Amino acid sequence: MVRRPDDALGVVEVVGMTAAIAILDRMVKASPVTVSGPAFAGDGLVAWFVHGSVAAVQEAVAVALDRPVGMAAEPSTVVIGRPDETVLEIFGIVPVSPSQEALNGEEGESSVE
Repeated sequence: MVRRPDDALGVVEVVGMTAAIAILDRMVKASPVTVSGPAFAGDGLVAWFVHGSVAAVQEAVAVALDRPVGMAAEPSTVVIGRPDETVLEIFGIVPVSPSQEALNGEEGESSVE
């Protein structure tokens, strides 16, 4: 992966897979980000990692905070500008875009447990 100086990492954690899928759908429709995950933290917590420019990641995370109707709890979020490689390595975060999947013939999702 080629890193740009304006890259950012956003983390969105929510209770429940249904809520996580709804949030993911909203984030990728609203902003040009790539996604890694899901990561399962136990007790029903599901996290998505979004990557892109700082502006795109901030927009995606803002959309995630606008909860879909029926979601029980507000998501926990953070945006990290220019995350250190160590953070990405520890969590096994490998961003994959749909176009990259098609070119590489890869499944495209990395799971962190």
